[in-house]
Amino acid sequence: MATISSADNGIGYEGYKALAKALTPNAEGVSNSSLRSLNLADNNDYDERGVQALVTALAPNEVGVFNRSLKWLNLDFTGIRREGSEALLLLLRPTSQGFVNMSLNTLILKNNSLMGYENQTALLEAARNHPNAGAIKIEF
Repeated sequence: MATISSADNGIGYEGYKALAKALTPNAEGVSNSSLRSLNLADNNDYDERGVQALVTALAPNEVGVFNRSLKWLNLDFTGIRREGSEALLLLLRPTSQGFVNMSLNTLILKNNSLMGYENQTALLEAARNHPNAGAIKIEF
């Protein structure tokens, strides 16, 4: 099982963008098939654009292609606020074409209090309504 752990390294926006690019499947739908867990805890640079880019890369695209190997994502203390939590919904909700990420089963979002109660509630609701409900664990 392959793991990337970049906890407390201050990867910043450019680091998140690079990870997003590496994890985005190519036009043929081929992606890094061995990455199972991604630990980005304590990479809080208060710039949600990086988290948004990463989450968008992991969510299904308009033709249903996404990284199908990632099971565990730790975004503890990464500065997620409203925009970041809205991006996280892409991982949990079906696309307009009905595609949904069925691989992810653990999402750790501890110490992201700036996302607010309403956004936490929306994420929990999306997990409950997920086609794989019960298999997705979200930690706040």
